[in-house]
Amino acid sequence: MYQMYLACRILAAGGRLLGLNEVLVHKDIQITGESADSYARRPRLRLRRVQEQRLPLSQYGQVAFDAISPYLDPSGRSRCAARIMSQVLLFTYPPWLLEYRRVQTWRFAAGVALGMRPAKVLSGLELGRFRDAYLRCLYGLVTVAGLLFPKRAFELLRPALYALAKR
Repeated sequence: MYQMYLACRILAAGGRLLGLNEVLVHKDIQITGESADSYARRPRLRLRRVQEQRLPLSQYGQVAFDAISPYLDPSGRSRCAARIMSQVLLFTYPPWLLEYRRVQTWRFAAGVALGMRPAKVLSGLELGRFRDAYLRCLYGLVTVAGLLFPKRAFELLRPALYALAKR
């Protein structure tokens, strides 16, 4: 996550990041006799119950906020923290719930949801009552949607959702 931290810090300090339309990293390259670790190739766990799964995803919001917080006006800290967490909950979290339902099990995805509980991911952020309540409601709605939305329908909608998120 250090790349995200550095990019957020550079932007918060008034710097610029270079964006290119060309693909500069090739994905899924296979070299004979070599392999790379991937969450998607791990064997499915046979979970008897839902167990909390703490993934790096649960730290994304805090990392981004920590990177920019020295540059924030004290009066805007709460609003900015809430916007960051809203984006994590709306754009990053739901696809991962569906992905873990695909490569693992529904119980594993529910464990990811437990790892993303507001008590965990909002800890240390001074949001105020309204913003805290909003984010807790958002978490609940997104979690229910991510755990119940049909996987096939998500695959069909993925390109449109991606385009929407990138606007």
